[in-house]
Amino acid sequence: MTCGACTSAVEKALGALPGVTQARAALLQQSAEIDFEDDLISTDALVSAVEDAGFEARLLEVTRRRGGDQGPGARDVDGGSFGAARPPQVVRLAVGGMTCAACSGAVERALAAVPGVARAGVALAEGEAEVVFDADEASVKQLLAAVDDIGFEARLVSVAGVEQCTLAVEGMTCGACSGAVERALAAVLGVTLAAVDLLSNRAQVSFDPNVTGPRDFIAAIEAAGFVAALAAADGAADEAGAAQRGELAEWGRLLRWSVAFTAPLFFISMVLPMLGMGHSFLTRTLVLGFPIDHLLKLVLTTPVQFVVGWRFHRGAWKALRRGGANMDVLVSLGTNASYVYSLIAVAEGFIARHKFGREGGRNLPTDFFETCAILITVVVLGKYLECSAKGRTSEAIKALLALTPESALLCELDEEGGVAGTREVATAMVHKGDVLKVLPGWRIPADGEVLEGCSYINEAMITGGGDGGPRDDFFGAAVICSLDGASGRLVAGLAGLLL
Repeated sequence: MTCGACTSAVEKALGALPGVTQARAALLQQSAEIDFEDDLISTDALVSAVEDAGFEARLLEVTRRRGGDQGPGARDVDGGSFGAARPPQVVRLAVGGMTCAACSGAVERALAAVPGVARAGVALAEGEAEVVFDADEASVKQLLAAVDDIGFEARLVSVAGVEQCTLAVEGMTCGACSGAVERALAAVLGVTLAAVDLLSNRAQVSFDPNVTGPRDFIAAIEAAGFVAALAAADGAADEAGAAQRGELAEWGRLLRWSVAFTAPLFFISMVLPMLGMGHSFLTRTLVLGFPIDHLLKLVLTTPVQFVVGWRFHRGAWKALRRGGANMDVLVSLGTNASYVYSLIAVAEGFIARHKFGREGGRNLPTDFFETCAILITVVVLGKYLECSAKGRTSEAIKALLALTPESALLCELDEEGGVAGTREVATAMVHKGDVLKVLPGWRIPADGEVLEGCSYINEAMITGGGDGGPRDDFFGAAVICSLDGASGRLVAGLAGLLL
């Protein structure tokens, strides 16, 4: 297979066979995946159909979901493996509530403990986890439950091999119209799910990027008599940005409240004794048998300890319940120790009626109320600065992505794989496996691999160093989306590029 026409020919040849429910050919991988009924057609017939279409084919593996023999390399998911294993599934999860490396480690261990999980990796800065697992032994629901059970929030972000896009559809007036659009999309090979919302005139499509893409969806909808275009694709980014802004606002609110109580507490505990003004009055004047100094400290510390610091105590409890320890445990243990000791010291002074000591015959117990309040305030300040820095990093990444050119030159290939012509398409309409042409001075429209030509590529924005430099032999080189091509011509596939 050398072009998109070849993959279409293979898919049509396989799709025409009785018993084949779906066929997907991948140009870059030089492979095809077929869903079929084993009691209606054999693997030999599938291979023969591809060969009859003018291509060479051989059997790589068979995954059986029912009993019966499928020949060498088969795998029965109910009865055990005796050949090639089914490819593992990869999912990305968004995990909320992680604050330190201990949290990410706990999430990683919880996911790895789920039966069927081969590998689990957690990125603390991004708040995401990537899990590789056997879909026959584990499910996404089990992964989410494992994270929830240890006290963190989790939601599914994406499944490897499945992408989504949103289309704006014009011309729909009733339920029959939306049903027609839905059926047209579902008929496109590679579409796993199509949902149409009549009120918003939107269609949500889940698809295999190795098989199809937005251009096919728009063509299918237009063939059904409607007008379609890609909708703004910033919904997920806006949602993530809103969540990040909300987290920053929450830490800012906690910081303001914490400072509002800690500042006067620090003044009473640390500054006033050094100045000597009014300190004697606060320590010698009793209210209900307690010095005013202790009562003020208690009133100012308690909201910081149990309102502002509640999320640390809650996180510590969850960590201890699962048999681990994290930063929340450290903060909660230190502040609670200071607070409880101070309460005991004040109560002891009250019980002794302040009869012991050297200042006017009164005992002045040592308290550490200000310690727990200052500690929580400093930690909240650190969390606020950390969240703010993460937000600036995200903005920098968005600015980099905004450099992606709005359009690309799509190469139309002939039967021999040569470039028969080019046409300009929106970058969002580029499919996996497309061949694109990059003219001198253009930005690279998508990540890809060079098929023909050479050029001078500026990689400074990625590497942080100088330019990539001219290359005499650029075939097979990887190029990154948004980089500047200062000179030369590239043809690249996604892809490959023609420079």
